[in-house]
Amino acid sequence: MLTDPALIIPLLSCMEIASVLVVKYRKLERPIMIIRLCLSSAVLALAFSLIFKALIGRARPQFDSELNPFILIPFSGSHLYESLPSAQAATISAICCCIALRFPSSRLFVASLAFLITLSRVIVERHWLSDVLAGWIVGGVATFISALLLNSLLDFGKRQR
Repeated sequence: MLTDPALIIPLLSCMEIASVLVVKYRKLERPIMIIRLCLSSAVLALAFSLIFKALIGRARPQFDSELNPFILIPFSGSHLYESLPSAQAATISAICCCIALRFPSSRLFVASLAFLITLSRVIVERHWLSDVLAGWIVGGVATFISALLLNSLLDFGKRQR
């Protein structure tokens, strides 16, 4: 329940707003940039995941007693048909990609940690393995888009001064 996107998105959005205020009033731009990239990537990954979950409507493993991953009911409105992609995998993937971009020496540790966290989603039968892999892709794409947007915003801000 604590990883529910309806709870996490507002929390991460508030943290993003707080980081903007810290940068603006405390002039701590360099240390807070990795936090801003992580937050914006996580919010974007969750948003993409929720959109794709509604569009695809894949049944969760525990719902179908025969474990058929090919049951698709788009726009069902039920959490039982919101398996693909894994929002938790997308979020942890986005955050780990951000950390790996900023601290290249930690890539192996961060990737291992993300792998173990997302593997737990398969073990507890909340997601199929393909849901977790799709979540990793969504998180990577969200990080790439966030990095591009933040870089363009920073470049625009420097040109304005």
